[in-house]
Amino acid sequence: ANEFLDKENFNLFDKKIFETIEELEYFKLWETGKAKKIPKNNIAEILNENYENYAKIKTWINNQATTKEKISDYLFSYLHKQELVTDRIVFYKQLNHIKYLLQLNELNLEAIKQIQNDFYSVILWVLDKDTYFDFELLKRKFIYFAPDEQVRIIRKLFSLKANGQFDLTIDKLNELTRFDLDLYKTNLKFNPEIPIDISTDVVIKALYSYQQNGRFFVESELMTLVLNDLYNNKTRRFRLSNYFENCLGRQTAEFNWSRNGEISKVKNGENMFHFAITFEYDPYIVEAVKSLSGRRWNNETKVWVVPSQYETEVLNFAKENRFFLDFEGSKSENNIHLANFKRIGIPNGISFCEGRLAKKPCKDFNKEFWWCGGKPCYSKCETIHNAEEWEKYTLLDFCKVLGLNTDETNKMGDFIPKGQYYQFIALINRFNRLLDKMYCQDCNHILYPSDFGTAHFAANNLVRFQCRNEACSNKKEIYLNHCLNGQCNSIIDSRISKRCENGLFICDNCGSCCSHNMLERRLSNLKLTGGYIHPNLVKCVNEKLGHLEKAEYFCYKCKSEMKEIFSDIFQCSNCQVKYDTSKYKFFRPHIHLRKTKETTGNNGSDEENPDVDINF
Repeated sequence: ANEFLDKENFNLFDKKIFETIEELEYFKLWETGKAKKIPKNNIAEILNENYENYAKIKTWINNQATTKEKISDYLFSYLHKQELVTDRIVFYKQLNHIKYLLQLNELNLEAIKQIQNDFYSVILWVLDKDTYFDFELLKRKFIYFAPDEQVRIIRKLFSLKANGQFDLTIDKLNELTRFDLDLYKTNLKFNPEIPIDISTDVVIKALYSYQQNGRFFVESELMTLVLNDLYNNKTRRFRLSNYFENCLGRQTAEFNWSRNGEISKVKNGENMFHFAITFEYDPYIVEAVKSLSGRRWNNETKVWVVPSQYETEVLNFAKENRFFLDFEGSKSENNIHLANFKRIGIPNGISFCEGRLAKKPCKDFNKEFWWCGGKPCYSKCETIHNAEEWEKYTLLDFCKVLGLNTDETNKMGDFIPKGQYYQFIALINRFNRLLDKMYCQDCNHILYPSDFGTAHFAANNLVRFQCRNEACSNKKEIYLNHCLNGQCNSIIDSRISKRCENGLFICDNCGSCCSHNMLERRLSNLKLTGGYIHPNLVKCVNEKLGHLEKAEYFCYKCKSEMKEIFSDIFQCSNCQVKYDTSKYKFFRPHIHLRKTKETTGNNGSDEENPDVDINF
């Protein structure tokens, strides 16, 4: 028909075909350029809240099914309707129409502005197409943006604050509508894949807490906030992220003792010396030596000699040319330039950089370092971004822009730069580790603090959890807590681990369960607070029954006492579970009290005995 009919008759034929065949069949004809009447219903289904679908427009234009002008008219016709926004589906359809119109032609910007729609104005500002924005509008519309765009909006607001273009305050941040239950339920029904951004709410409320109380959250406050934010979204897995500096891996040092030559100090009188430089002949190194001030060739000793007053030049020469410094003192300290500093794996349980700057330089390298996860790291992942880098802003940048002083002076009188900030980052890391465990294994719903209530004056107030899903039959109480070993960073889970003889759950990663110091602190805290003291706790302290100081380990699977197969390496004869505790370098003052017997079987019933429960 397209080939043999004139335009008028073809249009009549096309209209007849459109009215006769199924919509989808006609659409297939249209998108390949064989039909001309725009199938608006099919296009409306495709050009929706998913921006990836808009890539099909280019194919339609290439197939001559439509033109840029016609598709622009179609997109504008929808925008002019100004459909009432009731959920994210409608909102993102409007946003995507605007985004594609601007991609087709920047001149469409003015036509969009002329529609004079509040939502469109906010969208243009978010897309960096308009510098004007109304914060009162933004704070009401903020909820409609997906999590990644909410993060970008927060960063953009801080960039305006940094550039003096907007007086952003924590109170204004807190006015942003971040959650609306009706909108959430609608979104969950029609588009459950777009989640609520819990990270943004946590960060804003953390800043508000710091302004009001001079501190960020503690874990129980953070837990309450997150559980309140979840509402009906009980099964979605999530982590707190986006606003924190990612750990890039622990930076360590490895010496490479290969060298091109050696430099020593040779005495030539009382308190006088010169440098002697020796190496196998290399014309390039010879030229480098000749550039040193005062150098001369000693034909008798066959070495190059440089007077001591040129020490700085000699040391720079050694660094640039890989020369070993054979000086008095530490071999490592003298030859830091022969060490290669590189990042290795990210420490267990660390997502975001939380290292604390040491009070003195590393002895081996005379270099500052940060203490993280029980080991040194020679390069902190900490970046203060300038205003042009605002899309990389982290919570640390927010604190700087707002003028918040997060320095800390601890109980020991130590001044810790940004100490309060890094305490909060450490909490986020710990909390994310806990979140990984906080789901019911039967129904996948998130766990809630159990009806048992607040822990009994324990280090962490929330350690017992249970499933509250009415449809789930498993209401067994679950114990979740951070491992006793501060270098382990694992979460102890009673669904996985058995208890040791003293009633403490065993870490499935490092084998730690209890220590005399921990039990002693527990007893002291209960005496101080007037809490109930279990007789078993008194017995454990008086008889020094803590297992860590005695190097006694138990299998987390069967709770059998383990055999020490090598120094500080323990293995279960039943389950072949192995703990390598040598890397932790534990102090074992009570090892002389260690049992002489080796247990190969279970040390009691598999049933938990509440009479020896001193976990809380």
